[in-house]
Amino acid sequence: MHKLMLKLIQFVLIFLFLIGFTGCSKKQHTPVGTIPVPDFSKPVDLLPSLINVRYNPGSSGVESCRTCHQEYYEEWKDSRHARATQSELFKSTSDHYKLENCMTCHSPADMELSIHRPKARDWKLEEGVTCSSCHVVENRTLGVLKSNAPHHTRFSEEFKTSMACASCHQPTYNQWKESKYAKEERHCQTCHMPSTERFIANYAQIGYKKKPAHSHHFPVEYAGACEVDITQGRISLEQITVAVTNVGAGHDLPTGVFGDNTVQVELRILDGEKEIFFRRETLNQAAKNAIKSGETRRFFYNFRAPQQKSYLMVAKVYFLSSFQNEPIKLAEREQYYYLHDQ
Repeated sequence: MHKLMLKLIQFVLIFLFLIGFTGCSKKQHTPVGTIPVPDFSKPVDLLPSLINVRYNPGSSGVESCRTCHQEYYEEWKDSRHARATQSELFKSTSDHYKLENCMTCHSPADMELSIHRPKARDWKLEEGVTCSSCHVVENRTLGVLKSNAPHHTRFSEEFKTSMACASCHQPTYNQWKESKYAKEERHCQTCHMPSTERFIANYAQIGYKKKPAHSHHFPVEYAGACEVDITQGRISLEQITVAVTNVGAGHDLPTGVFGDNTVQVELRILDGEKEIFFRRETLNQAAKNAIKSGETRRFFYNFRAPQQKSYLMVAKVYFLSSFQNEPIKLAEREQYYYLHDQ
């Protein structure tokens, strides 16, 4: 009787174990178009998998991503990527979102790690370049961190490089390839997506460490982009040279063809507060006279002093774009005009 009872107990335990094992191994499917909020009070490995998530055709995925990545969303929503389709200039240029050549990059469905243009999406056009535009490739989330996230994340070394930007920024990418920045492996993200230590998700602040993660403001750093200098000729002091050097951009200055991106170089000569000489040079991609990365561009002028006195020479470099209300000063140099060799 005692042996029979032991066998019965063993049978029950084995039966319960098999039921539990079967339950744990059962696949948990995520409803199409929805992303559940993970419960990070449990180990990540026990969370439901989001591998079956497909973006709802009524959403570009921004709100889904915001659920777990609020900080990144707040950065993105004020960025140029988020506003890629919102300006009146773009609406008119794209014939109100009808020109596919415009929409492929201003409202992409997803991108490729290549120089080929992505496909345009036909929903939520006003959201511009969204999270899924860059991070979702073939229904898999692409990332630069080896992650144990509850959704499937494919780690990609290439995603950390300028190739991630090439599909929509082909001319700028080609300019970068010819610069010293490419040889030094200083990629677009170095300047436009600087890294900082922080939590990857809202719910990862308990039991998880901060990791180096990129900014999604996509800042454009104007300070230090170029330097300007003024010199007078050695043979003739009447010859003035203004030299502008692209020292801080890994691409042409200016780069980009949409938005009338322009650099202006100005030289003023002042007699007290009175302007007695003024010249302006205009540089842009349309005129094919932008300054390449590392290049020094010189502009030559002749000025004969009306009187035997000193005059103040002021050289300034500005960046202008239809996306900005005011010109941005990139560099400035002041120097007195000499009447004789110093």
